Amino acid sequence: MKGLILLCFLSLGVSNLYSQTSKHLISCSDIGIPVKSSRFEIHEITFHPSVSEQMGLIQSRGDAKPLEVVLPSQIAKTSQQFLKKQYQFDRNLKIIMEITECRIAAFSPGKTHVSDTFLFQCSFYREKVDPEFYLFSFKARNLMGSFDNAPVVMNNYYSRVLLSATEKFSSSLKDHPEWFGAESIDQKPVKLTVVHNPIQSKDSIPCKVGYSLKPEDYQLNTKDTSNKSIFTKMTLTYLIDASENSKELNLKIYTKAFFHKSRSWFKGSPDWNLLLPYHQGIYDLCMAYGMKLNNALKDKKFSLGEYRTEINTIYNEVLNEYAELRKKYQSETKEGMDSEQVSRWQIRIQEILKEVQK
Repeated sequence: MKGLILLCFLSLGVSNLYSQTSKHLISCSDIGIPVKSSRFEIHEITFHPSVSEQMGLIQSRGDAKPLEVVLPSQIAKTSQQFLKKQYQFDRNLKIIMEITECRIAAFSPGKTHVSDTFLFQCSFYREKVDPEFYLFSFKARNLMGSFDNAPVVMNNYYSRVLLSATEKFSSSLKDHPEWFGAESIDQKPVKLTVVHNPIQSKDSIPCKVGYSLKPEDYQLNTKDTSNKSIFTKMTLTYLIDASENSKELNLKIYTKAFFHKSRSWFKGSPDWNLLLPYHQGIYDLCMAYGMKLNNALKDKKFSLGEYRTEINTIYNEVLNEYAELRKKYQSETKEGMDSEQVSRWQIRIQEILKEVQK
């Protein structure tokens, strides 16, 4: 019962605080940036029902009392008008921005502090606010700090966060043309070219069938303190070159599997006859999985808006399989010290190479 009475008194205290505080109605500021063109239109701005009109407290330096920051009833309309002044919208894609958080998180409840934080979140939808039409989310936070004219700063924060959210959405739209609708995606094909090992660097030896590593491929290392006498650095990666025109997307993928000469080393006087066959196995494994990556990408039919994600998914699957097998190879051969196991693995690796070359 005492707890209930105390809670009532606390609630009355906070209510009285806000009722006695002067108000500042949020508005959008003209921040003097050039008008930009846009491939979409912010057709509507809405506030989620959970967003309170009472944002929090601000206080200018030298003022005796804080101000209560309030979202006015017309803020959605004035925010949309503000963005229309900043952008030359293309009305082919109508977007709804739903603001899901807009408040000042108090460092000390009921008081203002330089560590108070302005929090903002919003989501972008096509056609209507519905999970089926969800496209993108944006989140921002900014310390309130201490200023001579806190209301002006608050308006500036709100205006800039609207612009930042719109800019971030605009940037993401470039990578997601499917957001314009499925119809436009189906009409534009992806022209795919996959090139394997276009490597010209003198520091790299591209993985190719028949190449045998030599002691001369390694650099002398006088600084390493590990118990290794030979270290082989291999890389399995890819690069994307994409260009789009009105008819198609030209997608070029360059897969790379190579030996790093400057980062592969030996120290002391290693037993090359014992250890080099093991390191040749590391080279051959990378070669096999470079081919496997190349094959998997060639066989994939990529979609216009999702090709980067699709490529990365294939790459990660191949890379993880390669890493697991290499780890097993290192363990079972005791990093080359078990020559009998190295010989068995050489046969296994050659079988893998034959399989990926079919």
